[in-house]
Amino acid sequence: YKRTRVIERQDRKTEDFNEAITAAAINHPGQSNIVDLPNLACPMARIYNKTFGRGGRFYPMGTSWQNIKAKARRTLQIDGEPVVELDFDGMHIAM
Repeated sequence: YKRTRVIERQDRKTEDFNEAITAAAINHPGQSNIVDLPNLACPMARIYNKTFGRGGRFYPMGTSWQNIKAKARRTLQIDGEPVVELDFDGMHIAM
């Protein structure tokens, strides 16, 4: 592929994203039935489908909050603060 300004800009954004995410402590304390990992923040890889113009999709390169069950995600904390998972599907009118 030919490197373009668009691709370089996307690469910089991915690097910035990975820097921010790996600097955070993402964990799920208090779950006795889940192996307590010290940090679920791992770098992400951007994978493209057919064309770079579609922006790509992020996939974790290791153990991530994306790979744990929904029940465990309810107890996640980022830097000691609880998080909430928004139901975006519920924000749109059902057709």
